[in-house]
Amino acid sequence: MYKHKQNLLITLIIFLVLLHILSLHIEEKSLPTLHNIKGKTVVIDPGHGGKDIGCTDDKISEKNITLAVAYELAQLLEMEGANVILTRNGDYQPGQKIFLKRNNDIDERIAKAKENNADIFVSLHVNSSPKGNRAGAVAFYNEDTRLGKLLAQDIQRELRYIPDMVKRTSRPRSYYILNHLEMPAVVVELGYITADTDRQHLSDPMYHKKMARSICKGINSYFNNSHTVDISMNSELPVYERSIVEPVENDKLPNLYFVPKTKTRLFMATEEMTLDDTAQGTVKELARSALEQLVEGPRQIKQLSPCIPEGISFTDLKISGPLATVDLAVTNEEPGFMGSEGEWIAISSIACTLFEFPEIQQVQILVNGKKRKTLAGHMDISKPLTRKKAPLNKIPGGIMEGKKAKVAIVIDDLGQRNPEGLKEMISIDRPMTFAVMPNPEYSSRQAVQAAKRGYEVIVHLPMQPVKGKAKWLGPGAITSNMTAEEIRNQVRRDFAQVPYATGFNNHMGSLITAREELIRPVLEVAREKGFYVLDSRTSNQSKIIPLAQSMGIAYTQRDVFLDDVKSISHMKKQLELLADEALAKGSAVGIGHVGLGGKKMARAIKDIIPVMEAKGIELVYLSELLH
Repeated sequence: MYKHKQNLLITLIIFLVLLHILSLHIEEKSLPTLHNIKGKTVVIDPGHGGKDIGCTDDKISEKNITLAVAYELAQLLEMEGANVILTRNGDYQPGQKIFLKRNNDIDERIAKAKENNADIFVSLHVNSSPKGNRAGAVAFYNEDTRLGKLLAQDIQRELRYIPDMVKRTSRPRSYYILNHLEMPAVVVELGYITADTDRQHLSDPMYHKKMARSICKGINSYFNNSHTVDISMNSELPVYERSIVEPVENDKLPNLYFVPKTKTRLFMATEEMTLDDTAQGTVKELARSALEQLVEGPRQIKQLSPCIPEGISFTDLKISGPLATVDLAVTNEEPGFMGSEGEWIAISSIACTLFEFPEIQQVQILVNGKKRKTLAGHMDISKPLTRKKAPLNKIPGGIMEGKKAKVAIVIDDLGQRNPEGLKEMISIDRPMTFAVMPNPEYSSRQAVQAAKRGYEVIVHLPMQPVKGKAKWLGPGAITSNMTAEEIRNQVRRDFAQVPYATGFNNHMGSLITAREELIRPVLEVAREKGFYVLDSRTSNQSKIIPLAQSMGIAYTQRDVFLDDVKSISHMKKQLELLADEALAKGSAVGIGHVGLGGKKMARAIKDIIPVMEAKGIELVYLSELLH
């Protein structure tokens, strides 16, 4: 009898344990119930459809990916009590009528949102870019709508929690569909079909579920925050008195804007216009010649490629007061012949080139002699592009996206057990990059933790210094007594120890980085792995940057050490110096540490963020500031 009761008790305990595990699993898999979304009308717009396949690869197409993610997202939102409407629920273009002329599908999508009094509008797309290094999902918004920006930020925040997704920040961009909706609206580009890693993700149905879940969480966050509307705008344009038919006396020729072939922080890079026989000295004649050279492509810098794709040519330019009207001949009308980013780059290159002339304040683009809504289905050209409203930041050498200066903060020395300040660092709700030592016991765990919290991860590779103790390096260090092959093999092992890493920087290394025969094998493995490199600049004789340039490896370098003195007041001064550097140059990189002084470093960063943002500085991931 006793034995029977004992067996029943054991069975009951096992049952309760299994029930607890099941409840945890259900809790993990289900979204939290957030009441503010109940009853809200959400219009989901799967981009393209029917004959308009959008961007395509051998095995996948944009129209199918957007519809698959839309179905998943709709199901999740409906479970939360939202009223969900899809602009299309099959493989067709909105507005397609049987036996009748099809209405313009982009207007049909807008009308669907308006007629249903949507609370928000979410358009799903897949990107394609002539900049081969672009990857990751990005939420775009109309810069004139504060609520649209907040919705994009909430969605982007959740997307970055997908560990193996390239980390990006939300951006303003002039999509036609966003400019013609009154409710908060975003375009979520789910990834780049031109990027190998993204292409693999976009073909995976499980990854579709991950993206839908993150977008749903972002929408939930948006509806659970208190937002107020700010519709203030300033549309005044300065007036210039220089005549467009008078000779230009300024000796400096205008810059033309092209696409960098290598990874770079620049959205577009500049090449100075060359003066030929067709270019005279008036504004109109120089501007016409500049556009002709822009379409032709770069003449001097091999590392640049044209912004204007084949199938588009320049036919005419008229200038009336501050307005320049450009007529383009478009012979390629195939759907998806350039993605939304390619379209934006083409439009921006024309506008930025013409804005080199101070007389020109607005640029109207025509297609085949007529006004059009878009150049290739995405970007708004129905109205003139305005110099003051272009979401681009001019810096030496080219253009960065966004109007703000940018700061990347890198935190070194993760990997040790409970390093001081780590808990505080991962509570900072801004883009940051964590550098993880490759071989300590907790390296892999902390790398995964950082990636899941939405931070970028790189390898903090230990290298021998000119002076210093060997024990400071830790295991897996690169030393001067190693052969080139030994270095390559060790670097491969080190890189493999840090999950989700996309680049590396040097831990110490003043000796290794200053000797080309020692640092070159390290960079060879980085190139093999597709990693970028951050030169921590522990030596003024470092060879990292010139070697990376010659080897075609994306790179950047440290501008400011933030915590060389372990006091909060000093750290804040260094962060202010970092801000000044960014405002002067367009961007800057600072390095801090966990470990000794880590809590103070985290406190200083938290305190200085509002100061930076008040100055118009944006915190970004390190990978967004590469050369």
